[in-house]
Amino acid sequence: MKRVVLGLLLLLGAAFPATAQLFVQVDTDSVLICPAGDKEPTFEEPSCQPIVDNRIDTQHRHIWLRAKLNVPEQMLTSDLPLAVFVSAKAASRVFLNGILIGENGTPGPTAEAEMQGLMDVNFYVDRDLLKAQDNMLVLELSGHHSIIELSYPFHVLGLGYFTDPNAFIMRGYIKSLLPFGILIGGALYFGLLAIRRREGLTSILVPLIAFFAAAQLITEVSRGLIAYPYSFQDIRLIMILVFAAACGFCLLLHVIDQFVSKQKAIVTFAAATLVAIAVEMTPGFDGKAVMSLQLPALLGAGLAGIKAARGQKSAIAYTIVLILFALLTIPAGFLDTYYYYSVAGLLLFLFGVEIRKNNEERRLRALEQARADRLQIALDESKEAAAPSQIKVTSQGKMELISTDQISVCRGARDYVELEVEGRGTILHDSSLSQLEQELPSTFLRVHRSYIVNTRYIRTLERAGAGSGKLLLGTNLEVPVSRRILPKVRKALA
Repeated sequence: MKRVVLGLLLLLGAAFPATAQLFVQVDTDSVLICPAGDKEPTFEEPSCQPIVDNRIDTQHRHIWLRAKLNVPEQMLTSDLPLAVFVSAKAASRVFLNGILIGENGTPGPTAEAEMQGLMDVNFYVDRDLLKAQDNMLVLELSGHHSIIELSYPFHVLGLGYFTDPNAFIMRGYIKSLLPFGILIGGALYFGLLAIRRREGLTSILVPLIAFFAAAQLITEVSRGLIAYPYSFQDIRLIMILVFAAACGFCLLLHVIDQFVSKQKAIVTFAAATLVAIAVEMTPGFDGKAVMSLQLPALLGAGLAGIKAARGQKSAIAYTIVLILFALLTIPAGFLDTYYYYSVAGLLLFLFGVEIRKNNEERRLRALEQARADRLQIALDESKEAAAPSQIKVTSQGKMELISTDQISVCRGARDYVELEVEGRGTILHDSSLSQLEQELPSTFLRVHRSYIVNTRYIRTLERAGAGSGKLLLGTNLEVPVSRRILPKVRKALA
């Protein structure tokens, strides 16, 4: 949240023509604050004071406010409707030139007497009430339902063209939609990937970073999505800070897991304590939220930098990216989409690391599986050599047992299978190739939709045209290998 005190300088939006992009804030030098009494003050009382440092404090107070407002000719002559905009942690009653133009809740001397209003509200203004100079805005305000104390609880007071306050605020968040998509998409994808890998908490840290960053962003954007009571503003700011702190802590844990090999618990406790102290000492909720992520990034850069100095190449990229991120977030604030683009950029880097890590793990698993397959084939071949299995072969109504070590090739031939049997030539078997495949031992390998080969007869594997291949057998037979199965055959024979 930026500390915009008495003015929104922009009324942006596609809904308004260029001539409508105008907002007039009150003259801050004319603002007087009076404690509320039994009746409306005359603003001549000794207790009425000008504001200091542009700060209007409505928290746990019941006050009256008076301010001058000058209206440009463009607004007075325009056909577009006008409104007084008020954004504050307060219930309010608003008068313009002595006429009540609206109420937002009900101000009162106590929490019981007050009905809290909305955080952001506007009040329609009849042009007949306006004049060019010295319009008087008078507000009765109270904020007894505040939960936490903010330095600047009053954000906006001015005159602009009538529009829905939430739609007006939401225009400032439109650019955040792209980083939100990156954050929530990454959280879901890499979260599911981590669950499938079942490697414990460390594998889910990156999706947690993305999830908490997305939660922080959507909580920030909520001000433009819903009209909420002003007390929820405190809850919203607390949630933003909590999500930012959780995001930063997960980032810190991830870097520690990557680059700290000894005494991880001590390093984690020391770093987390340092971050907590720094966040507590940082003024303002926007500063605290940025510090919650910025300092973990700097600490992570330091830890990665130590490993980079010791020759760990993967730490170099981490060091550079984390330092850049920390530097980029220095001028960022809650409502500044630049902050969230920086977070999204950091997450894209972490996503890339996770993708490379996952691909490497898949490669290693495939390599291990290939070794296991080759070992199994070798064991099966040894077993077959010691005690060959037999299959029942039915041909022309006669059944016989044939030892599988004598069969070199099984070739599909419509509803039959041609068996190439050593010393006997071709024997027609009354069965399908798929059914026979279930009966043969694992030393037989299906290399084509029409061919099954006994691996003990294979001599060489050669590439053929169009990505397919062919096997040369010890019986001088050539067997085609389909393009789809060729990688599997090559892995099995490696």
